[in-house]
Amino acid sequence: MKNVDTFADGTAMRSVGTFNYNILKACIEKDIQVIPKNKLCFDIINAYQNDGIVLEPSGCLSISALEFLKNEIKGKNVICILSGGNNDLMR
Repeated sequence: MKNVDTFADGTAMRSVGTFNYNILKACIEKDIQVIPKNKLCFDIINAYQNDGIVLEPSGCLSISALEFLKNEIKGKNVICILSGGNNDLMR
């Protein structure tokens, strides 16, 4: 990947490091999911409008990933970690 989109700056990177990737592969069944920016923006706005939760882009990734995992997580308990400390509403 030549250019890195820094919209979700807390998680923006060209590639996953080998050390971290090996840890992830041992803990998860799926591979890494790339979340489209428009999906992430929709979910940030949705969380604010419907739940009053202000999320930063990286802090909303777990919610955005749910749609891509809906078949695998159906009937399971799921926990999403949310954060909002690095938010620029003008972005």
